[in-house]
Amino acid sequence: MATQSLNARLAPSARQFVVRVRTQVDAMHIAARVAALGSAVPLAGHTDLLLVEVRLGAKYQEDSWQTLRACLGEAVVVLPVFLDSGGIVHYPTGEIVVRFKREVSDAALDEFSRKHNLQLCARNKFVRSQATFVPIALAEVYLPALILELAADADVAAAWPSTLSAYERR
Repeated sequence: MATQSLNARLAPSARQFVVRVRTQVDAMHIAARVAALGSAVPLAGHTDLLLVEVRLGAKYQEDSWQTLRACLGEAVVVLPVFLDSGGIVHYPTGEIVVRFKREVSDAALDEFSRKHNLQLCARNKFVRSQATFVPIALAEVYLPALILELAADADVAAAWPSTLSAYERR
């Protein structure tokens, strides 16, 4: 798979990932399993998320994701960190924001959800052509590939990951 940017602003990392954990015991087990590949630390301010950095020489981002999933187990949610053009890190939540070319009906949102195996989280109350979704099988989905698929839909103007961002004061 060739390296592709989701849009002009965000690109997935091949080295950093967010891993969702249920308990602190899960976090300790995941950190132990990741030790051979890299490191895992809690994501500041989020007890249910670990930031995993791998030391893999993978050519493509999705290869690193597959290797980490194989190490942790396929039921564990592993999401690649996104980097913007300025090098700012954006931590994915697992949700995807979709802006349609025009306002869509509730029935059309339901059909879009079924077509792409998504669950509708919310419709934006200020921008009626925009909605937030989460993949039904989030642990099985390489988020950047799904976002590219959604963005290619004929009814979609843009799609991007919902993220937590870390900014530095300069």
